[in-house]
Amino acid sequence: MSLRLFDSAARELREFVPLEPGKVGMYICGLTTQGTPHIGHLRFAVAFDILRRWLEYGHGYDVTLVRNVTDIDDKILRKSAENDAPWWAWSYAHERETTEAMETLGIRPPTYEPRATGHITEMVELMRTLVEREHAYPAADDSGDVYFDVRSFPEYGSLTHQSIDDMEAAGDADPRGKRDPRDFALWKGHKEGEPETASWPTPYGRGRPGWHLECSAMARKYLGDTFDIHGGGVDLRFPHHENELAQSRAAGLGFARYWMHNAWLTAGGEKMSKSLGNGMTVAEITSQARPLAVRYYIGSSHYRSTLEYHPTSLAEAESAVARIEGFLERAGGSALADQERLPVADLPAGFTAAMDDDLNVSGALAVIHDTVRAGNSALDSGDTAGATLAARQVLAMTDVLGVDPFDTSWHAGGGERSGLEGALDKLVQDRLDARAAARKERDFATADAIRDALTDAGIVVEDTPRVLDGRSPADPTRTDMPGNSQRRGAIRKGASRKGANVGSGGNRRRGLEGRGPTPKAEDRVNHKAYKGKKAPTTRQGRPQSSGPARGARRGGPRSSEIVAGRNSVVEALRADIPATTLYVASRIDSDDRVREAIKTVSERGIPMLETPRGELDRLTDGAVHQGLALQVPPYEYADPADLVDPQTPGIPLVVALDGITDPRNLGAILRSLAAFGGHGVIIPERRSVGMTASAWKTSAGAAARIPVAQAPNLTRALEAYRKAGFFVVGLDMDGDVELPGLELATEPLVVVVGSEGKGLSRLVRETCDQIVSIPMAAEIESLNAGVATGVALYEVARRRAENG
Repeated sequence: MSLRLFDSAARELREFVPLEPGKVGMYICGLTTQGTPHIGHLRFAVAFDILRRWLEYGHGYDVTLVRNVTDIDDKILRKSAENDAPWWAWSYAHERETTEAMETLGIRPPTYEPRATGHITEMVELMRTLVEREHAYPAADDSGDVYFDVRSFPEYGSLTHQSIDDMEAAGDADPRGKRDPRDFALWKGHKEGEPETASWPTPYGRGRPGWHLECSAMARKYLGDTFDIHGGGVDLRFPHHENELAQSRAAGLGFARYWMHNAWLTAGGEKMSKSLGNGMTVAEITSQARPLAVRYYIGSSHYRSTLEYHPTSLAEAESAVARIEGFLERAGGSALADQERLPVADLPAGFTAAMDDDLNVSGALAVIHDTVRAGNSALDSGDTAGATLAARQVLAMTDVLGVDPFDTSWHAGGGERSGLEGALDKLVQDRLDARAAARKERDFATADAIRDALTDAGIVVEDTPRVLDGRSPADPTRTDMPGNSQRRGAIRKGASRKGANVGSGGNRRRGLEGRGPTPKAEDRVNHKAYKGKKAPTTRQGRPQSSGPARGARRGGPRSSEIVAGRNSVVEALRADIPATTLYVASRIDSDDRVREAIKTVSERGIPMLETPRGELDRLTDGAVHQGLALQVPPYEYADPADLVDPQTPGIPLVVALDGITDPRNLGAILRSLAAFGGHGVIIPERRSVGMTASAWKTSAGAAARIPVAQAPNLTRALEAYRKAGFFVVGLDMDGDVELPGLELATEPLVVVVGSEGKGLSRLVRETCDQIVSIPMAAEIESLNAGVATGVALYEVARRRAENG
């Protein structure tokens, strides 16, 4: 599959074909060094660092990346004066801070990083060309300003698809010397009170460059008249990039062939900004989480999607990184980093397909975590070769995204310290290997001596039985396993993997194997101390939590959702869907729907932003928005263990969805649960519907009352409920009992609903205590999942009412 990138100018995905085969020229607008950068400033750098890595590794291109430094600007002059510092010293200090921040987040340095003040000659040359071509003119008031004449260039507005007459006046200079208020400054004449050192001589008078002229001149010098990719933050599309494109094309340059823009990193629904007080510096945020986790978080969402920062965002990223690190350590540790990187052809096809699809990082991360799970399974089954291949794939894929845990840039203290740490790791591993060999030869004296020596050095060695996924090995004689339950109504499935009840089931063979150290008393099922542990086992109990607290979001960081269109926005607001921002197009033709939307958000205190239509087009990804769009925050999922509070009145009732992908079904099920006294819904993290705006609308307000939990593994979540005293029943056409005969309705219950067509998955089916079918007329083949759940919940409520 060829690489496809979204071209902001064409507003479509385009196959990427470089100007020169095998080489890519890319220019991205760097930061203005006016102050200390925050993490919102660095999202662009992370996004284009990923693009660069994929161009180089994924497609073998020789990439020339130019990232400029704007070291002369109105804000730099103003802030340096406020702090009584020379402007150049102020700028350089913050340039170093910016460089350090980027290095902290593992962003590779550009091929060239030119400063604006080092390219005055090139800027004056470009400006003179524009004046000679009558696309620019010196101000008539002899101020020294030089302006670009926007009406002299018919294509002006082509990047953002705007008409000149719809544009606001350019606010970069005093308009009195302009022919048109929209004309923008190429050069700003020196003004009284400004430092003399912040001006340079030109044929039009002393002054300094305008922001837009700087990038055109530097891109031309290092990449030529025409180059491949120009990128930057979405807020640069207008006026900065529009003006760059106009002045470069008016000067006869081809300029950029592809335009790419990354979305904002927001907090509370608003762009991170120092003026709003919601921007955290890199130093501040890396005091809360490791730089590797911060990098993972910033790069975890598609570059064109808004990434919302939440208090739990860093913890989620840390958890995701820890899963990757845990597998890599199990599979060989830092020794893996010494192996040659896999060729891209050996990576999972899903990863390369995701990256070639406009850098679909979310899809790529899903493949990485799938590979981690497969690698752990290979290790558990003794497949060393399979585990090693998976580990090398994970290393290569994480390196593309800039989150390789073994990259030396993540080790504090730089290369020298990381080298010492690597040497120490190798020495410790050698001692551990020697101890393992001694234990194998039953030379316990030597093994104990090595352990004692490591303990004296502050390294604790513990021998534990093999544990998979944080759980003790399954015991086939346990009565709390599916199929072994002695509870009333439990049914052994014929399709169970257990097979016939013959032989010892491996117990005699396992009895000959080493069992590791004796477990603690409270961990031994038959010990009285075990009964004293706080474990919910009553019929009003709830399953043991194995995840974050209720309300914490599971999985990777999620982006906000955009609801577009007047009817859709009004319906969403009527359904009380949580919303963070209403976007209203500039000069919108108002009607009843627009007025209702504006009135509703005003009453509810939801921020409202007037937005150019071009920006609305980008936010809605080209959807028909009719001038209205509503930003909906990510849903805060509960933990499956917290759905049922022991103090909640009534018999617990939970619904689990197995493979349901239509959000309208989820909304309908929430309505039924609210109507019949249910307590919550469980959905799997992967291959499942989520709480989207569509689900909120269909629920008719029930989603605000009934919590939805996400389970990393639905089968394990159901097993946890069974251990807590719940019965698990599945709805399926081929059931053990018909719905009217569901005797378990009066017990704590989890009702599992399978997808239409496929029904219940095998593992979920085997976990159920009963499979229940709904009687139907012969000509009706199946029921919609939402309808089937409603029928089942009604029957449960009816039988409970009859039972008193």
